[in-house]
Amino acid sequence: MFNLKTLKYSWSEFISHFQINSNPLKPLEIILSISKLLGLWIIKDSSWKYIFFGLNIGVLFIIPNIALQLSLTRQIKNVTQLTAFLAIFINFISVLFEIFMFYYHIKKIKCLIEKIKSCIQDFKVNEILLKRAIEMNKILKVLLFFIEMLLITSFISSILNHKTILLMWMPLDLEITNNYWIIFFYHLIGCSFFVHINVTLVIIPSYFMVYIFGFLEQLCDRLENIKKHKFSNMRRIDIDNEKELIKCIKLHNKICAVNEKVNDMLSVIFLARAFWTSVLICTMCFLMITVTDIVILTQYSFYTAFVFFQLIIPCYYGEKITEMSNKISQTIAHSEWMLEGKKYQQNIKIMMAFTKKPMKITSFRLFDINMENYGRVCNWAYSLLTLFLNL
Repeated sequence: MFNLKTLKYSWSEFISHFQINSNPLKPLEIILSISKLLGLWIIKDSSWKYIFFGLNIGVLFIIPNIALQLSLTRQIKNVTQLTAFLAIFINFISVLFEIFMFYYHIKKIKCLIEKIKSCIQDFKVNEILLKRAIEMNKILKVLLFFIEMLLITSFISSILNHKTILLMWMPLDLEITNNYWIIFFYHLIGCSFFVHINVTLVIIPSYFMVYIFGFLEQLCDRLENIKKHKFSNMRRIDIDNEKELIKCIKLHNKICAVNEKVNDMLSVIFLARAFWTSVLICTMCFLMITVTDIVILTQYSFYTAFVFFQLIIPCYYGEKITEMSNKISQTIAHSEWMLEGKKYQQNIKIMMAFTKKPMKITSFRLFDINMENYGRVCNWAYSLLTLFLNL
């Protein structure tokens, strides 16, 4: 159970977790610690204080900002103002939607974490899983770098131009110094929570995909090791190979179960994220073309980089999962299994049946999450940008 009393402990735990230390679960533990600190991990056993803390973040910092942005629509007079409004408004709506989806899928997320732990115990820790864990750590650091730089440049721009950090209507007169600083610190706290929630919601499903890729890599490695011993005349090794093949079949079924749950969880999220990403890339590129202030341009650049990365990570690993699944199928097919005994052949046929259809991460089983579809999203963004430039 997690409550406010454990916040200090969880923060120190989060800092210490940035060292992998031969534990492939460390990246997942890091991001779960962050989600708890941000009030996202509201489960059945959560204390009322923690639930109050988590809900208040949305009530105080996300929903009011959406309402204030909607109030700004009556002041929009040109395409530049419309683009600036869309960039912020769509981002808030997207994060609010993903928070809802996170709460909706939280039982599946807990179940997935347990399945991943079970797979790691079965596979045992080796260089492949540790390599993927280090990759996950680097992904988190890159996204946090973009976000922290976005926050810093936003605060600097706000102070230099004496404007609000977020473009929206305000009930207070900003020409009065005290009013300006009240709004500034409100946005300072709200934006800090908001952007880190955004990173957390992007990272968690992506991490599940990286684990699937790592498990498939290790499974392929084990199948190749069986292949090396297939011509052995030693009865003991033949028996060991048969046992190892049966273990591989069971492990493949476990990986398939994890993959199915990730598919269920990502179906709606990926479609929504693809739409929002295309609009955000379009609006941010348009704003970067029109802006002249170097600080604001830097601010837009960091945010655009983050938007690109939040979709490219799942698309990249979605493609890697399919490639590794195909490699496993080819490894089995080219293992010259026809030269083995009947029992071994039967097990190979079972494995071939399971791996006949490549493993994929899809959205509603209609759209594959891969680099090809990432390219399509970028094309949509370019088409929208062309439309905005011609208005």
